[in-house]
Amino acid sequence: EEYDFTLRESIRTRTFWLLAVGQAMAGLGMGAVGVHLFLHLEQGVGLSRTTAALVWSIASMANIPSRLIGGFLGDRLPKRFVLGSAIAMMALSHFILGLARSFPVVLVYAVLYGIGWGARTPVMNAMQGEYFGRKHQGIIRGWLQSITTPVTIAAPVVAGLMADRLGDYRLIFVVLSFVSLGGAVMTFLATPPKPPGRE
Repeated sequence: EEYDFTLRESIRTRTFWLLAVGQAMAGLGMGAVGVHLFLHLEQGVGLSRTTAALVWSIASMANIPSRLIGGFLGDRLPKRFVLGSAIAMMALSHFILGLARSFPVVLVYAVLYGIGWGARTPVMNAMQGEYFGRKHQGIIRGWLQSITTPVTIAAPVVAGLMADRLGDYRLIFVVLSFVSLGGAVMTFLATPPKPPGRE
């Protein structure tokens, strides 16, 4: 049986806040790496700009089939496990990127990040509909994103300031990998909410 939560009912659930905070933690890594990736690959790893572009192209190409696979798995397995695994894979990719000193290691980052990034997208959208219903999906998604988006926007600024102090992005990306892993754990814990109690 499906239940359509209102916005007020959804934000009173533990699941809503686990998803919101978990996605915000994952967004820290995505926002920082997305903006500073090329600079790190050129200055920190020593790749040319053309090679750095190739790395991002590989991540984007890995994204495409992963969306299909993520959607397939999300329909057959508990979505929180699929989504949490995708975020954990992205967290691992951030860790590898922070330690990378050669092109082959960076390629491992690109493939892992692309797979996690691709699988995450369809499952997150479907998970919200499955948990909170479809009738108020727009407003609930808007509130979820209003929590995650400011964090994603602030992440590149904070990462840039820290890189100016530290001299590179290595420690920053490693720390962000653990933050993102925390987001994966919160997603694993986001069990389906109990039906709203109504008269």
